[in-house]
Amino acid sequence: PGDGPVHRAELRDRVVVDRLVRGHDAIVHLAAVPSEASVEALWPDNTLALAHLLEAAVRHRVGRIVFASSMHVLGLY
Repeated sequence: PGDGPVHRAELRDRVVVDRLVRGHDAIVHLAAVPSEASVEALWPDNTLALAHLLEAAVRHRVGRIVFASSMHVLGLY
């Protein structure tokens, strides 16, 4: 897809995310668990993973992040 690399990675692992982000000027983040579950169950894969990605992006001066979310962040399910 497109002209950039596509990576699959364990985003809950801060070290893996840091290594993955290094050297990129943009990130498209579409990873998440889109199922209905408690906040506690969704936290590691959705919120913690995004936090690791954003922290690494700031650290490595990534200029642009495109992020897609879902209705599950609203807790209306």
